Amino acid sequence: MSGPRDGSPRGSSSSAGSAYQVTTDPAICAEMTRDRSRTVYGAHGNQIWPLKLLGTTVALAGTFLFLFAAGSLLLRTRAVATLARPVPEYRGLTGARWWIGAPVTTAVGPLLYLWVWKHMFLTTWLAANSLWPQRFTNVFVVWSVIVGLIGWALIAFNHVTTTRKQGATLTSYGLTEPGGRFDWSAVGRSALMVVAVLAPVYVVLTVVAGAWHVDFRRMLVNSVVLTLGAFVWLLLCYVPLLAGGTALFGSDPTTVTSMGMGMGMGMGGISYLGMLVLWPLAACLYTYFFRRTGRTFVGSFLVTAVIVWSMEAANDFGMWPIIG
Repeated sequence: MSGPRDGSPRGSSSSAGSAYQVTTDPAICAEMTRDRSRTVYGAHGNQIWPLKLLGTTVALAGTFLFLFAAGSLLLRTRAVATLARPVPEYRGLTGARWWIGAPVTTAVGPLLYLWVWKHMFLTTWLAANSLWPQRFTNVFVVWSVIVGLIGWALIAFNHVTTTRKQGATLTSYGLTEPGGRFDWSAVGRSALMVVAVLAPVYVVLTVVAGAWHVDFRRMLVNSVVLTLGAFVWLLLCYVPLLAGGTALFGSDPTTVTSMGMGMGMGMGGISYLGMLVLWPLAACLYTYFFRRTGRTFVGSFLVTAVIVWSMEAANDFGMWPIIG
């Protein structure tokens, strides 16, 4: 939240043109929340945007279901039927090792999220440019790359210390054919299949956006699904503040605003809500298409396209002007 430097509540004037700063004062936060509620809902509660939110939620749910149905039908066609193959025999972690690895994997993304947002909030590691013009989306790019590299490192560590001894190979991970051959044609057909799955969704979205100016991808920011790691992160961020205390991660202004407590620039916590929907969807898509194809390609391409498409729509207001 922001307030005058003299600490007085919003609405009281300290001096003309007084500057604003970050504050976690519960009284100021509560007052500004009430003020914003009156602004959003209107003096008489005659807003219709909740109906729009309901409609876009239904459209988004239908889109998610369509991805599975369309992919399943396409795998029955002659063009990509060869992608449907048996699932490799499981050679991964089991027992106590699985129960240790699961919380570690779950915690990596949430724990690094605030750290990346804090360090890219004012001084960006990947500045907006002609190729990647969205500032907030670039934060997710850096975060995803870091989490991905750590994920690959954990997979390599597990392979060297455990799964290789259990007979795991690149085929077990869904990367190569039995015998170790890498099938480039399968990669190409997987990419074409993903294009075919998403093309109807894009057409429907274009028609809806053109006729009614509605982009149902943005509903990701307003939807909530209880993904364990992300949900726990949000609880740790907001429960102390809503209880009248101070944000758990300290009173550092950059940390507080990157969590989403600030006025204007506090987009970290807000943008993270989309992950509560995208992560369960990504897990379901990965699992479903891995079991249908025995390879990681279709699931990887589809998840990447959906997440990039959705986050780009959710953060299109975070663009810097590109000159030239």
